[in-house]
Amino acid sequence: MEQQQTVIFYKFYLQDVADPIVIEALNKDEAVAFLYRHKSYIPAPIVSLHVSKPLFAVTKKEERGISYVWCGFENAPSGWMEENQFGVLSKGIEK
Repeated sequence: MEQQQTVIFYKFYLQDVADPIVIEALNKDEAVAFLYRHKSYIPAPIVSLHVSKPLFAVTKKEERGISYVWCGFENAPSGWMEENQFGVLSKGIEK
């Protein structure tokens, strides 16, 4: 049986910096590669890494003033759907 891919949130905590750098990627190699491509923007050494996965209909993010909710790759190409559109999808799932 083929396992469904999902995004993972990699939260890199930096020394003496309160908020982590959060990278959304399919695996740790992609997250680290992205981080090192942008290392000139990292002001301090990395001291910790936390990993989490999005939860269907629970995990949300805002990008360019638009609110998104995690709906999975089976429902949207990026796995994210605008929150106002998600209400339509969730009504279809409940039936």
